[in-house]
Order: sequence, then C-alpha cells, then structure tokens
Amino acid sequence: TRQQLAQALEGKSVFYNVEAVARDGTRLPFEVRATRVFHGASPYIQWVCHDLRERLELERVRRTLTHMIIHDLRNPLSSIVSSLDLIRTAWKDKTITIPVDQLFAIAERSGKKLYLLIDSILDLARLEDGRAKLARKPVDVGDMVEEVVEQVRPMATARELGLESHVPARLPSLWGDRNLLQRALLNLLDNAMKFTLPGGKIRVEVNQPDAKTLLFAVSDTGPGIPPEYHERIFDRFTRLDREETQGTGLGLALCRLAVEAHGGRIWVESEPGHGSTFKFVLPVGEEGVE
Repeated sequence: TRQQLAQALEGKSVFYNVEAVARDGTRLPFEVRATRVFHGASPYIQWVCHDLRERLELERVRRTLTHMIIHDLRNPLSSIVSSLDLIRTAWKDKTITIPVDQLFAIAERSGKKLYLLIDSILDLARLEDGRAKLARKPVDVGDMVEEVVEQVRPMATARELGLESHVPARLPSLWGDRNLLQRALLNLLDNAMKFTLPGGKIRVEVNQPDAKTLLFAVSDTGPGIPPEYHERIFDRFTRLDREETQGTGLGLALCRLAVEAHGGRIWVESEPGHGSTFKFVLPVGEEGVE
C-alpha cells in the first residue's frame, strides 16, 4: 500500500504477508519485508520475500501437538478426579455402597499413565537435543521385562486383553539405562493395548539371535499397520488415522530414540488385519554402546 511504501521510504522496516498462486493453482504464502537502501545518494526500496510454508506447518504441528497433549492429559485426570469424587461421596454418605478398591485401582492406573506421558515428553526432548546422559549399568533383561509386564497387567486385565511374556533363562545382561529401556517397553505395550480389541492378545518375547545381540518383540492381535506407515510411525507426531484411538504420536518416537541411543535398531512387521510385531535389537555387554 502507499502507506507501507511511505513508511519504508522513511527508513522503517515494513512486513506484510501476501499469497502467490502457482501455475497449478497452489496458493503459496509469503512474508514480504520492505526496507530502504541507498545507491549513492538515491534511496531505493529493497523487497525480500520469505516462503512461509515451513513456518506455518510448524505452527500447525505445534497447535496439533498442544491439542493432543491436552487430550491425553485430560483423560487420565478425569478418571482420577471422578474416582476420588465417588470415594469422597461414599465417605460422607455411609449408605452409598461403591467398589472403593476398583476406584482406587482406576486412579492408580490413570496416574501411572500420566507419569508415562510426561516422562516420554521429557525424555524425547532430551534425546533429540543430545542432552540425555544415559545412566548405563548392567541390566537384567528377564527382571526388567517381568517388571514392565506386571506394571501393565492391571490395564490389560481391565481391557480384557491376554498378556504373556517369554524370556529364556541365562540371557546376557545389557549395558544400558534401565529406566529409559523400561519406558520404551512400556510405550510399546501401551501402544499394543491401545490398538487391540477386548479378547485380543499381547506377547512380549526376548531372544538371542547371536552372541552379540538381543532381540525384543512386542506382538499384538490388533488391526495391523499399512505398509506406508512402517517407517513413518517412528517419527514424532505420526498417528494412524483411526477414530477410535488418539494420542500424541510421541511414544514410538521415544522408543526409536531410546533404542538408537543404545546402539540398536527398531522396526515393525505388520500387515492390515493380521496384527503387529514391533521388534528391536540391542547389543549385549558394553561393546558397541559406549
């Protein structure tokens, strides 16, 4: 506009947004900056255009992530508050009979889910920024898997899911951060439970394919994953387009970073209608992970 041109000639930096239309009809957003420059004694206006597509996409992702995190936080918080409200009501009115133990169990499961989400977000940020310092020490694989399985068993039971594990005796120890590896396993199991219908089964297995490697596998009888998602599913914010499940899409991204931080590799084997198996390999002992 004339006003913006006048401001630029006065020496002020002027910013405004415009849209250009490509030959194929695509609308392209730009930010235009107009500044005064001199060629000798003569003033000129210099116009610089910046493509806004990347910035607008980042802003969209940020809004989407904020919405998803709020959604994921609200659900378990609602369960906790509702359970405690019912318990308080029964405490005040002794004539009301409610399953207090079940309500406490619901509140406990919801609280653990909140911890998992918050820890996943924090760990993901540290791993991506390279700020994570792994607390490496020998990890008893059988003990770690058993602890994770028993932690999620109440949730599996509540969802009417079968849950089993198979870990051979006398597996070599891992040299790694037990807490981080446990959270990776928890995220894989949480993901399996999220997509498996009541009556389905989830299985955790660990094997030693060779002297230097341990192979972990988390299988489910869910709907399976289309091939086009097999690589993308480990990226941040990637979610399957299913109305019955929502989430931040951060859990599997954390799994990938946690496994890679230990010198390992993670992938998924799946096809629609035949369940999914998430696998990852880790080197045993200290070799290859320091």
